[in-house]
Amino acid sequence: MRTGSFNEGWGREAKQLDEEGSSRGLILSLLFDHCLLLHPEQIARIESKLPAYTVGSLQRKSQMDVLLEFITSLLKFPDPGDKLKELGELIKRV
Repeated sequence: MRTGSFNEGWGREAKQLDEEGSSRGLILSLLFDHCLLLHPEQIARIESKLPAYTVGSLQRKSQMDVLLEFITSLLKFPDPGDKLKELGELIKRV
């Protein structure tokens, strides 16, 4: 079984704490790793014979891409501050 970040955190979310539950975190982690191997930027690096990105760096980059997209879309509203407060209230309810 993989060590380190405990399967990128998937193991902490297991609802079944027996062997089957722990294997689900591992399966999710491996599927996630596989998806990141197919990431367009990863493929471009491999085709260019450059070192591959680590899973962690691609994961962080994807998170930053989503954050930037969110900020860009937020700034398109007439009053971004009000929209951000509205989203904050929605998050509190969840």
